[in-house]
Amino acid sequence: MSKKPAKPAIITHSLIVPEHVERARESWAAKAIKATKGNQTRLGCMVIRIIGRIPANPPRFSLETGMVILDEATGNKLGLNRGYCVADYQARPGKPFLATPIGHVNEITENFRGLADHLKLTDADRIAMFDCLRNWIQQDMTATSSTVVGEQGETDAATKH
Repeated sequence: MSKKPAKPAIITHSLIVPEHVERARESWAAKAIKATKGNQTRLGCMVIRIIGRIPANPPRFSLETGMVILDEATGNKLGLNRGYCVADYQARPGKPFLATPIGHVNEITENFRGLADHLKLTDADRIAMFDCLRNWIQQDMTATSSTVVGEQGETDAATKH
């Protein structure tokens, strides 16, 4: 007489996720990385950079240096307009990080505003995201003593020109 194979046991259990893991999963940063497809988009690379991470593989921005907002004189030397942003970027594996134009400060600000709107971020999360964006700025060559970085992550000088 042959034995019938035993049926696999059905195991049921509830998955208990620690609260800090759930908070991290629902954080603005995690939502932003997912929405921007991680480092597969320019905005996604920026999101990853401003939260202080670096992907294992390029494309990616350097954590060693910040973003520089160019003034008119420096921008003209590089063929860029005043208010254009440059950051060290690695496009492919094995290539060095190179100073790369990444967009005008107003364009970058609008992209992050649009992302915040898309994600329906709370005011606190918007502030946190724009604080991280402002912290990426290593040097604002357009800044004067009267220039103030606004709550929305843009400089007053950039909006006046």
